[in-house]
Amino acid sequence: MAAILAGVSAQIQFANNSVVQLRSDASASGMIGDIVLTANTGATVISASGWTYTTPQSIVSVTPSTGQVNTRVSISGVNLRGGASATAAVYLAGVSVQQILTDTDTLIVVVASPGVGGSSGSVVIVATSGAIVSAAGAWQYATEGVIASVAPSVGQFGTLVVTTGTGLRGNGSV
Repeated sequence: MAAILAGVSAQIQFANNSVVQLRSDASASGMIGDIVLTANTGATVISASGWTYTTPQSIVSVTPSTGQVNTRVSISGVNLRGGASATAAVYLAGVSVQQILTDTDTLIVVVASPGVGGSSGSVVIVATSGAIVSAAGAWQYATEGVIASVAPSVGQFGTLVVTTGTGLRGNGSV
């Protein structure tokens, strides 16, 4: 069996007599065309003007590009959801995020999950349609902060408390 979406070959993921699941290949945006399914016998099934290629997805920026657990990360770009109505998953350096806070075509804000300090990798967005966009090397996990001491450990209103440790600002600023 072969499949074509708006003149571009598509990868068949699954097919039976009532469902054919396809993965679209790259094409120019705004391209409208027929869906053509061709059986191994040569028989064809056509849906005229049944497919439109949307503007290609693109991640423009990831802010901040380094963080640790609970860091809020803003991912901005173009058509981030690839024509879908929602984002199914976001990965920072291969780690699924804790939560998606904002989900639009131009901005996705997420909360980072725990990761391995010093590890880096791609930011990957997966839309509910299966569309995927990524930015290689766009995220790095910082080593998680550790509070080593607190002095004093008790107090009342106005008490000056000093904490010492490492990574106390979580790679951010105060």
